[in-house]
Amino acid sequence: MENDNKKLFFRLLFAFLISRAAFVIIYFVARAIMNTNDSFEVMFGRWDALRYINLAEHGYTLPVVPNEPQNNWAFFPLYPLLCMGLRFITFGIIPTFYIGMIISNVCIFAAAFLAVKTVRMTGLTKNERDFYVRPNPDGNKVTDFFNGIFKDGMLIAWFMFMGPFTMYMGTAYTEGTYILFIVLSFFLMKKRRFFLAGLAVAGAGATRNMGVLLVVPLLIEMYTDWIHTTGRRNIFRFIGHIFATPVKLLSVIITPIGTFSYMLFLYFFCGDALAFKNVQIAWRTEEHFPIIGVLADAIGMKSDIYHKLLGWVCIGAIAIFIYMLIRKMYSEAVFGGLTLAVPLTSAVMSTPRFITGDYVIWLGAYDILARQNHVGRVITCSAFAAVEVVLTYMWISGNVGMI
Repeated sequence: MENDNKKLFFRLLFAFLISRAAFVIIYFVARAIMNTNDSFEVMFGRWDALRYINLAEHGYTLPVVPNEPQNNWAFFPLYPLLCMGLRFITFGIIPTFYIGMIISNVCIFAAAFLAVKTVRMTGLTKNERDFYVRPNPDGNKVTDFFNGIFKDGMLIAWFMFMGPFTMYMGTAYTEGTYILFIVLSFFLMKKRRFFLAGLAVAGAGATRNMGVLLVVPLLIEMYTDWIHTTGRRNIFRFIGHIFATPVKLLSVIITPIGTFSYMLFLYFFCGDALAFKNVQIAWRTEEHFPIIGVLADAIGMKSDIYHKLLGWVCIGAIAIFIYMLIRKMYSEAVFGGLTLAVPLTSAVMSTPRFITGDYVIWLGAYDILARQNHVGRVITCSAFAAVEVVLTYMWISGNVGMI
């Protein structure tokens, strides 16, 4: 087991370093094309990164301008707190942007490690078709390494490092930390360590407002385990079983602690426990009929190309979640659907970021692509990486900020 973990670590490190080298190359290409001397921090520290940097340096503040609609209450505290902690132990020597990048990159690397472990543990790798069929009779370690970088669940790690919209996981955004808690919670659920999974859900809830919804997958996994153990399917008996099992009951009860703690802070700080929700209107001013109306408007004849693209990304995600339900990935599919439905109550803006940051979309994509042959996987992965390169360039050049 230790040897397997070591092999996985170095294979992940290889993929991770390639993806981060791509960041650096895109930066220099963008500087040349734009004819600018902007620093890496300026170009990769755009949009919400500036807010997280400010939170890590100054904490939550009341609006400087009276009735200022956009303020930092919308951003949950755990990621800025981690940045504060690392700034403290490094005596403020490292600029806050790079502190945020360090935390995000460590978190996404750890998340990818656990994601591959989860895929292997749940047996999804049995669906993989042979990627490399060349024999290796001499046992050459270098050949073994390169033969294994796309096998045994590694594909999901490549998606998390270089899939579309994954640039957020590598900069001073909360996505890397959030996705780590999601992957950790699913990993622990699959191992039937429900109390620890509940703590991971609480961590996710302190990182992003959607994190608390992981309580639904937790209950689904508990129900699945109960069916497997007892052979029963009566939902009311299952509820009774939860209340009769203190550890499981506590596992559910602790899940909203992260979210409730932030709500309690906001209540005393600004008098509104739901301030994180109420300030969202400053970013989402469009009015639509929830979900159906939002998607219909996004792909309608009168919508612009920007909203059309985002609308079709959401529809594609819904299709993958339906596929996951068919493949009996119930807890993951339900979580993906819930976390997509909430932002679609108002607009498609930023939904690709939310979709990719919820992890489960990559699990569905992995299961689909694992069944392809060698050529199909290479083409698809290359296409994903090419899209990510274009999106990253657009993002750091300031052309697209709400993807």
